[in-house]
Amino acid sequence: MSEMQLVIKYGPRVTIDEAVTMLMVKKVLGDLVPVPELFGWRVHQGTVFIYMELISCVTLQECWSSMELPGQHSICGQLCQIISSLRQVQHEKCLIG
Repeated sequence: MSEMQLVIKYGPRVTIDEAVTMLMVKKVLGDLVPVPELFGWRVHQGTVFIYMELISCVTLQECWSSMELPGQHSICGQLCQIISSLRQVQHEKCLIG
């Protein structure tokens, strides 16, 4: 479904909570944490299907070993900022993080 820029995630470990978490992160943190656009979800015969934007790119796993050290440091810095942003999100009764 790459021509539609759509990916469907499903399986025995996929839950609606995952989709709701994506919505919350996008709503609360905006562009601070990159999250694919969520189009919706569905439960069919006990299996959860999450419909989301396909992000076409080379994965970090694929390119890490060929990256130069400054690039790796840059990625680590970005990941630290993302984790820091996630740790700032507060729930009514507890801190998520």
